[in-house]
Amino acid sequence: MIGRRIALASSCAALIGLGIPACRNNSTPVSPNPATSPTPAPVTSPTPAAFSCPLPPSHMDDPNACYVGRPTLGPQINSAIDAVIATHPELFDLHETNGGNPRVLDRDAYWKAVKGELEKQGVCTIIEKEELAVKITNAYNEQWNLYTSAGFVRRRYVTTCEPAWF
Repeated sequence: MIGRRIALASSCAALIGLGIPACRNNSTPVSPNPATSPTPAPVTSPTPAAFSCPLPPSHMDDPNACYVGRPTLGPQINSAIDAVIATHPELFDLHETNGGNPRVLDRDAYWKAVKGELEKQGVCTIIEKEELAVKITNAYNEQWNLYTSAGFVRRRYVTTCEPAWF
């Protein structure tokens, strides 16, 4: 406390000497700013590593070698969509549904969130203009349509391509 008073007196003496009225004719003593410690850097949680498909790119000889078959990745697609609806309700109008599926309010965020959920399951994905390409092997990939033209969630298998095109 005594050290602070000496520092205050020294500061006022210096200011009076410079003709600064901060310490002259002032009935309230000027208290110096308390010593502040540097602001600690905000604590951030580690950013999860971005998903990188462990499968090498695949190149099919015939890009039209796709057919309507029997989908195998439906459980992964459905669980990813269900997880996005549960964890990101702000992306949907849950009161407006079509066939039990809600209206999507932000298409791009919805697609990216579903892609992220699939990648958590180890599924390789590419978002295309109207479809999502998914694979867990280079032997094949499936094409899925996840969005209706009216703006609702869709869970529609489109085709299978052998070998995978990506």
